[in-house]
Amino acid sequence: MCEGRHADLYMDERGRLFGTSVVHEAFWFAGANINEALTAMLAGQRWRMMLLRDQHSVTAYGRIITRDDTDVLTAETLPA
Repeated sequence: MCEGRHADLYMDERGRLFGTSVVHEAFWFAGANINEALTAMLAGQRWRMMLLRDQHSVTAYGRIITRDDTDVLTAETLPA
């Protein structure tokens, strides 16, 4: 294991990037492609949190994010 590692990035078959925390239950949409994800990361933009089907909330960016939050993504609201 890489020392200091706190997240993993995954790419789906469409080229979209997703991240998951290895510290706590958090999952996010990093970008529609690698360029979008890396540009956002280098610009210091926050990635959009996602809730899994059985999750009601997640703590990220110093606050509790719920399904009612306009910034949260779900499988149904995920960009194509």
